[in-house]
Amino acid sequence: MRWRIFLFTRRAKQSIAELEQALAHDPNLAFAHAQIGFAKSVLGHAEETEGHVMEALRLSPRDMGAYIWCDFAGIAKILLGREAIPWSRRSVEANRLYPMARFHYAAAPSAGEPQTPAARRRKGSGSC
Repeated sequence: MRWRIFLFTRRAKQSIAELEQALAHDPNLAFAHAQIGFAKSVLGHAEETEGHVMEALRLSPRDMGAYIWCDFAGIAKILLGREAIPWSRRSVEANRLYPMARFHYAAAPSAGEPQTPAARRRKGSGSC
């Protein structure tokens, strides 16, 4: 759990090192892959987040924390100014009681997304 302390005390590099050490012992720790992706967003490498989240979902597609992982990918897309709606929607659909996913879903249009539902339909929502 030290990785969490490192991440939330602005020591994301140390957090990633702790998580990578855990993966060295068990490469199938899906949550570690997702958390590394989030930490990379914190470090300014949001373009790497989606790959880590996808690896976590590949390892554990029905994980109880998958809604948070999808939110991580949505946040990264928002930071990059790219299409975040599919990831944010997937997070909301996986756990409708997670308020941050709703917040990020609402923020997605301000990150270069089409503003109206009609514009979103014309553009297409992509796949998750």
